[in-house]
Amino acid sequence: MDYDSVVGHLINIPGLDGTSQIDPAILTALLDHSVDSLGSGLRSRLRARILAAHRQAIHRRAAIEVPSPIQETPDQDGNVSTLQTKLNNAAARLQEIQDSLNPIVSQCGKDVVDKLEMAMTKLYKLAVFIRGDYDDREPDTTQRDELLKQAVQAFTVVENCAQAGLEKISRLHSQVMETENTVINPAKQEIAILLENNQNEVNNLQDQIKNSETSVNTMQNSLSQQSQAVSSLHDKISSSRDAKLASDIGFTILTFGIGNAINHGPLDPFNLQGQLDEANRLLQDAQSKYNDAANELKNLQLKRTALETRLSAARHTEALIPQVSTLQSTTNTNCIMLQGHFGPLKEKSAQLLRSVGKIQSDATVTQALAYSKKEFALGLLEISRDSLMDQALVHEASMVKDEVMNGYGGAVPDEVQEMASKTSERMEIIVTVPSIRAIE
Repeated sequence: MDYDSVVGHLINIPGLDGTSQIDPAILTALLDHSVDSLGSGLRSRLRARILAAHRQAIHRRAAIEVPSPIQETPDQDGNVSTLQTKLNNAAARLQEIQDSLNPIVSQCGKDVVDKLEMAMTKLYKLAVFIRGDYDDREPDTTQRDELLKQAVQAFTVVENCAQAGLEKISRLHSQVMETENTVINPAKQEIAILLENNQNEVNNLQDQIKNSETSVNTMQNSLSQQSQAVSSLHDKISSSRDAKLASDIGFTILTFGIGNAINHGPLDPFNLQGQLDEANRLLQDAQSKYNDAANELKNLQLKRTALETRLSAARHTEALIPQVSTLQSTTNTNCIMLQGHFGPLKEKSAQLLRSVGKIQSDATVTQALAYSKKEFALGLLEISRDSLMDQALVHEASMVKDEVMNGYGGAVPDEVQEMASKTSERMEIIVTVPSIRAIE
């Protein structure tokens, strides 16, 4: 009988599919002692085939299921992700505001100066209007009123421009304050709660893992002991005289269903097979318990990894808060400082509008025809002096002052002379201060 024929019978023996009580040690023992029936080479190959088939059956039964991936807690993971997004967006917006503050203030300041230059040209027209013997001639009230109206409108534009610039800074300041109240402070509270909860979960899980590791070690020791017991019975069966006697039956019996013969026949009078069956049952039970314990440990370890990952993300988010908070504080301080710098510009613009409005009111309503050139000159010079908020306005203020003084037409009253001197002094000071137009 050749190797392929023998294997063709063996692969159909119920004892080799892992479902019977037959143990491969009986078969291998028979093969070991059937020297008269088989050649040593064929016997070795068959023995290897029997043991391999049995191992495959055991592996199929005792296969350890791969633990399912740990399901994360969507709410907590979502909260961390949402907080990170909010903080990153807040930081980006704060940086945008911080970077825009100086350019905004600079541009608004330039816009106010530009508008004020235009307004001073209206004031110059009034200075020309009162040139010479204004008090001695019949006043052209229509032209006067139109020139005053144009001057008021021009200075209103200046005041509105300054107001718009201040409001723009104020809106940015409000956004900075809102970021602290609606993002940074709530984030501090939420992340503190998340960190505490996650750390508690990690600590509790660590205790479970320690208990599980102890259980796995216990099951592993039990499995090792039972495996040794099975191995010992294998050795007994291999050396049994009953197995040797079975060699007389020869390979003929094998080919006609030796599995059933060994299970219920007279070839095992010492019931070694029964002992081995029980040992195998205990081994499989120990293997199952070990597998369960190992699976539980793996699941707990995976869960710990997921929790530690979440905890790391929460700590990373926590680290963002001081950065965003510092940026918010710096931006808030700059907003306050720039409002403080821009506020006087707005106030000065409003003051100029009031001064022009007073000239208009006095010249057209309150005093009407009694409003003298001296009063006109004092009002125009006062506005020229007060308009000197930037050296860019020196030229326009000088034009108004020179027109009033040079075209006065007669002796210049002391009060007018004094106001002109104050205007000149102011010019000398303002030219030493860098113009807002030079700021980039």
